[in-house]
Amino acid sequence: MKLKTVRLDPAIVPTRDPVKLKCQHADLKEQLLRSAHTDYHTREERDQMREVLARLSESHRSITGVSLK
Repeated sequence: MKLKTVRLDPAIVPTRDPVKLKCQHADLKEQLLRSAHTDYHTREERDQMREVLARLSESHRSITGVSLK
């Protein structure tokens, strides 16, 4: 049985810099895609990662008008 641990990068903090948002989104998305093949994260952690990705994309959209995919 896996223990529930949150391994999200503490560097993901609210920012108004679109370049930082884009980099954070890309890094987290890559981490999420890799975890699908390695089983390194639990399902709950992957769900949290998806929520953070959505928030990053929404923040980027509110600043630049373009959402991240």
